[in-house]
Amino acid sequence: MTTRFRSAILVTLLTALSVAAFGQMRTNKLGVGLAGSIYQISGDVMEKSMKMGVGLSVSYAPWQYVGMRALVGIGEFGYTLPVGTPMASGTPLAAKTPGVTTFATMNGYVSIHLMPNSSFNPFLTGGAGYIIFDPRTEKGVPITGANISRGDFNYMVGGGFDYFFSEFFSVTLNGEMVLSNTDRFDGIAGGSSTTDTYLRGGIEFRYYFFDKAFMARMLETLKSRYE
Repeated sequence: MTTRFRSAILVTLLTALSVAAFGQMRTNKLGVGLAGSIYQISGDVMEKSMKMGVGLSVSYAPWQYVGMRALVGIGEFGYTLPVGTPMASGTPLAAKTPGVTTFATMNGYVSIHLMPNSSFNPFLTGGAGYIIFDPRTEKGVPITGANISRGDFNYMVGGGFDYFFSEFFSVTLNGEMVLSNTDRFDGIAGGSSTTDTYLRGGIEFRYYFFDKAFMARMLETLKSRYE
């Protein structure tokens, strides 16, 4: 058996035999993956509906108990505009009308890992981000005037858990509340709240990379075990 062929077998064994019991938030562990989200706005409208979003998720652990996460995504807020809502054209609505706000967001988080040495890792998060949004009726009619800012800095608090199927793959379930500095997510200013907020629930699937020193140790361990 050649050295190259044996190395290939060891790499395969490394992937197959890294079972859940060894999954953890190791120092210098970097994960990249896909995210799906459910959003619900809490603004000046009474009738709201959940909408979906997708994005890219990144997780990095400079230390076992403290990590950094990022989410870049797009999504929608759903709601029903009441009669009399002023439109960008200056004409108020004569009937209840479905509204949809499409948006793109980029968020960064600091995470506290409660069980970093386990395959099941609960965590708490806090962070900030920037959102660009565009509120319109379901038929595409603008709600907010052209002179109104459609960008805003947001702040998030939340938590969730990572479950590691192996050293290389995990699924994350999380939830967060997002606080804003704008009252225009639904296109309406004023009302019962001075600023809009929203809730996000998410699921993320990630693949993890390691530093070279860790990979060398893992390969040496497997090599000694199966020679």
